[in-house]
Amino acid sequence: MNRRAFLKYTGAAVALSQTARAASGSDADVPQNTVFEKSFRATSAYRDPFDDVDFKVRITFPDGREKIYPGFWAGQDRFSFRFSSHEVGLFSYVTVASNERDAGLHQHRGTFRVVRYEGDNELLKHGPIRISKNKRHFTHLDGKPFLWLGDTWWCGLTKRLRWPDEFKLMTRDRMEKGYNAIQFTVGLAPTGTYFDKKNENENGLPWDEAAGRINPAYFDAADRRVFHLVDSAIVPVIVPCWGFYILRMGTDNTKKLWRYIMARWGALPAVWCVAGEVSMPYYNSETRQEDGPRQIAAWSEVLQYLREINCYGHVICAHPKHGQSSRNEVLDSSLLDFDMLQAGHLYLQALPKALSLLRTSLAEKPAMPVLVDEVAYEGIAETNWEDCQRQLFWASVLSGSPGYTYGAHGITQFSSDEFPSNVQPQGLSWGEETWHNAYQYRGATQVGLGKKALAKLDWWKMEPHPEWVLPAKSDALKHFTSYAAGVPGKLRVIYFSALSAMELAVVGLEPDITYDAYFIVPSNGKRLPLGQVRGNRNGVWTMTRTRKHDLVLIMIAASAFDSNAKPLSR
Repeated sequence: MNRRAFLKYTGAAVALSQTARAASGSDADVPQNTVFEKSFRATSAYRDPFDDVDFKVRITFPDGREKIYPGFWAGQDRFSFRFSSHEVGLFSYVTVASNERDAGLHQHRGTFRVVRYEGDNELLKHGPIRISKNKRHFTHLDGKPFLWLGDTWWCGLTKRLRWPDEFKLMTRDRMEKGYNAIQFTVGLAPTGTYFDKKNENENGLPWDEAAGRINPAYFDAADRRVFHLVDSAIVPVIVPCWGFYILRMGTDNTKKLWRYIMARWGALPAVWCVAGEVSMPYYNSETRQEDGPRQIAAWSEVLQYLREINCYGHVICAHPKHGQSSRNEVLDSSLLDFDMLQAGHLYLQALPKALSLLRTSLAEKPAMPVLVDEVAYEGIAETNWEDCQRQLFWASVLSGSPGYTYGAHGITQFSSDEFPSNVQPQGLSWGEETWHNAYQYRGATQVGLGKKALAKLDWWKMEPHPEWVLPAKSDALKHFTSYAAGVPGKLRVIYFSALSAMELAVVGLEPDITYDAYFIVPSNGKRLPLGQVRGNRNGVWTMTRTRKHDLVLIMIAASAFDSNAKPLSR
């Protein structure tokens, strides 16, 4: 697609973000969960304003509670703070500078009112993401269940994905397909060398290594992208850098980077991911055996710090290295709000590995949601096409994952003719495709169709029930045939792969319950009605399949009603 087509599709004008609209006015009404921002100019001169002055704001809530939030250096002599709240009412603020003699920063006061949000953006209406009371899925702040469908844009804030036309194209495409979370690094991505210029945006890299400080101009450009995701009801899953950076930057500088990110984007409905592939050593490291444990220890210290300064209470996770649960990537897993899994990228190995990691983590303490977050990217090494993607999705969510994170080679790094597919420092390339083609891969659409089908059901009440289907006829196929989950006596959702037997069977059916049943074709979302079904005297229902491709069977108890006397999630 050429640049003219991009402009026609997205429009090149940069509209003011609805998430940040309140920032442009004076002390006034601010809708729930949108950003109130105030900026100030220092009157004192600082050699290094990033390190020499600490700028904060004390917010007083309508009920009289007070809480401190970090402000941030915005470049030159400018400092700002951002704030948002799900709570409505009259708020007041007072700025606090470590240099109390700086009249431009210290003891500035004001008020603003948070009013009810009246729009249809789910993040602004229901609030940021939290963990359910049963510790098994995600909710919004107001308790509404949140079915995670993420995409992987590790280099999404770089100039490889130009703002505004290309970034808006990708965002609109993912939003329309049903995605509601995007994970990305803040410039320090796992591509190329340390501080590689390929990961710059229009204003450079986020961290000036020579000066040992933030580059605020980078964040000015990144703001437009991150706020646009929120405007599109997409959760930004923010990863500061890849795990090996901490040995280069040091723990103290890494904490400073995280504090800045929190001050800059904490008022957004974000998810914090402490690092990418926490314990993966740098590609050409000569001390790989020592690096992994050192990185785990250093990132565990940062994780503790992140927990302490997490003033908005956003959920915290960690992205693990290949073949791992993030429980094993930190010294104290109780500091994580949910577990992320990475199962590898060769499908025949990755699917069994993902299911093994998932079941193991779900059985461990402390209890937390366990998300399949990186597995068998579509197109990587020219493999893992749409049939693999939809099976990975259904296998994950029916085995206990509270959603799924998709990835496609070409998109993760936003490769293009101008920025060719990255060759890692050790000389390895995973493929040649560009993002302009990869974003149209069919697997991304079909995973989205799966999420849309589940969203019509009471998915958050479901639990895995592998005993509802017959085991595979051979041990080699046991991970690849069928998966089942649901609510006994009310709802059953079963995925039958193309490798399932021609005679489909559901077992353990209740003798007194009739189900309304239908198939969904996972490749196109088509619904195939079956009518009412019930088990025989042995609690078994069978039918000979007339389609050899994979199918999703939905069974809703005909007697199951919600509080409004309507059939349950019909």
